[in-house]
Amino acid sequence: KEDSQLHGAFIVDPHGTVAPDRVFVIGMWRDRQLAQESFDVPVINGKSWPYTERLEYPVGSEVRWVWLNPSGNVHPMHMHGSYFYVLSAGDAEQSDPVPPSRMRDVSTHFMAVGGTMTTLWKPERTGRWIFHCHILTHVSPETSAFHHESTHDRMQPNDPMNHMAGLVMGITILPPTGRLVSHKSAQAQRKLQLVIAKDRSSPKKYTYSILETGQPTQTGGGPGPTLVLTRNQPVAIHITNKLDEATSVHWHGIELESYYDGVPGWGGDGPRITPMIAPGKSFDALFVPPRAGTFMYHTHMNDLFQLSSGLYGPLIVLPEGTTFHPESDKVLVLSRNGKRKDGELLLNGSTVPAPLALRAGVRYRLRFIDILANNSIVINAVQDGKPVEWTPIAKDGADLASVQSVATPASFTIAPGETYDFTFTPGKSGEIEFKYDLILLDEHVRQVAEVTAEVR
Repeated sequence: KEDSQLHGAFIVDPHGTVAPDRVFVIGMWRDRQLAQESFDVPVINGKSWPYTERLEYPVGSEVRWVWLNPSGNVHPMHMHGSYFYVLSAGDAEQSDPVPPSRMRDVSTHFMAVGGTMTTLWKPERTGRWIFHCHILTHVSPETSAFHHESTHDRMQPNDPMNHMAGLVMGITILPPTGRLVSHKSAQAQRKLQLVIAKDRSSPKKYTYSILETGQPTQTGGGPGPTLVLTRNQPVAIHITNKLDEATSVHWHGIELESYYDGVPGWGGDGPRITPMIAPGKSFDALFVPPRAGTFMYHTHMNDLFQLSSGLYGPLIVLPEGTTFHPESDKVLVLSRNGKRKDGELLLNGSTVPAPLALRAGVRYRLRFIDILANNSIVINAVQDGKPVEWTPIAKDGADLASVQSVATPASFTIAPGETYDFTFTPGKSGEIEFKYDLILLDEHVRQVAEVTAEVR
């Protein structure tokens, strides 16, 4: 075994103050099994889920954390069911406060190798939640699946707590003292069915289908069909599992009750625990989207295999009284073809996506969604060899403040679990190249794909 835990936290507080922070150190414990192969166990303060510390806080409290990443990997850290603030960010040398004008609501924050962050979270709902890395090999019991193709055949746990490992923290938000937890779901104004099944054209691929009375059935595998909901409109989604294995659905970025959040064996409130959706069984998810924005839905069971097989899709929440117009509202889902590290990069499920058809002078909304298993992507958009400009308007489904929403060169990094929205108005006709550079786990960057926009 290799000793990979030779690191620790060194915190310097301002003179005369001691912040009420909890400190968490991310590490990678390595068990070298063979000469050429190794099994990495990601840990938080030396422990891997389900052995990580359990945290409890009262609803409405201010929760401050300091996260340190001395590991050799990047970590996009994701909060289920609510947003948090990054108060400061830095590295081993310094931590720079984020000015109030630059703060934003985030549900996923990218931590670079050697990075640090201090966060503030104000939980508004009781229940059991998780905070975890969105690199799937850092949260999956199949960490060695890239080396052992038969791992999936052996990983069919009956205990839903076994479907996660590594960089996962379990958090319980308690009701005010003396109050009981109540479960009052709003009467659904809209009812949908979400069917999960094998793809008829390829049994190794899985599909989502959305059925709604009076509407044509939508089916898609990698990604699933775009699910369009309305802010403040209660929705009931009847999920049916037609696979040969258990699954679940996580409504990524949506603020909702923990029981419907899609984490089997952990989610819920009090004695009510979120179940796995067993083969042939169903589950009803009920929630009211509280804000308009760009989100996603995806499996939260056996993620490394199921997600790479196609169980993910875009989720768009519109303001009340508005309609989704795909000709001007472009959804761009980034993923990988299969679970291998050399799997091809996909854009909206295609390795060779058709050019985007745009018109000069027309304002477009570009919704980027990263649901890759293990990689971040640097995206640049250029025309005639020069960067074009666009305006960032949202991150993780949360609108940006006006001071942050200003025209900027079209270049940014997006990590698994993140969404970014931009408005873009092509200034002239011609071809725009969107170039994608994949950030590998060892931080090496190489160009892997591109797509063009034909502006008329």
